Amino acid sequence: MMATKLSSTEPGPVYLHELENRQQLDNWLSKQTLRATGREDFWQDVLGYTVSAALLAIHLQPERTRPGQKTEFEMLVSALNDFNILANLISCIDAGASALHEDGSAYLNEVIDYWSVSSPELRARQYRHLLHLSSQKIQTLAASTLRSAG
Repeated sequence: MMATKLSSTEPGPVYLHELENRQQLDNWLSKQTLRATGREDFWQDVLGYTVSAALLAIHLQPERTRPGQKTEFEMLVSALNDFNILANLISCIDAGASALHEDGSAYLNEVIDYWSVSSPELRARQYRHLLHLSSQKIQTLAASTLRSAG
């Protein structure tokens, strides 16, 4: 049985399977701050997970010592602009290099699986729509930071 821990400061059942009656459930629910999540929250979560995945994929890349290799910033912007670049970065990770690489690779493949569920055309359109604006924002922030520092 999968245990789902309930967060509560009151003594009593802390796991879902420990609740014995409706009163305990009602008491626990009355103490929780529940917020409705909508479409916008969902896409913000997807955006956050995908940007995090791109950063992790870049971090787990093998040493990049070839002349002309893109900087991490350039790699991030490229990965956010094109799903295939993100997928390629993930496929280049050596999962056998360390436990971190193995765990990271497993997580990143779940992100790729999420995006791969739909047709290539739909995926490309959704990815481009959601992440292109984010990459533009990152580029703008980076440019303004460089101007103010220089």
